[in-house]
Amino acid sequence: MKLIEALVARAADMGTRRIEVPEVAQPDGRPYAIYVSPMTVAEQRELSRRYKDDPHSYLIGAIIMKARDEKGEPVFTLEDRDTLMRRCPASIVQWMAAEISRVATVEERAGN
Repeated sequence: MKLIEALVARAADMGTRRIEVPEVAQPDGRPYAIYVSPMTVAEQRELSRRYKDDPHSYLIGAIIMKARDEKGEPVFTLEDRDTLMRRCPASIVQWMAAEISRVATVEERAGN
């Protein structure tokens, strides 16, 4: 197997991660969760080009780009950008962006 094939296979193995959002819960008490796939270099490049002089907008852009629900539908849209930026707790927004960018551990991928 060539290295490029191994890298593509590795990306497929990484799959989608479920991330429970801290400090907020649904009305029935269950945590809200987002689902994310690994960020690609192309996605990072797109975000860097779009928000090259604004790291805070980069974080919001990553969340809008990558956060999905359990059906694979986007959780946020561009219309949510200002609300995420101006009305949501920075600590939670920054945490979500960091989790989206983080690579899952072997244990997490195995479901442990």
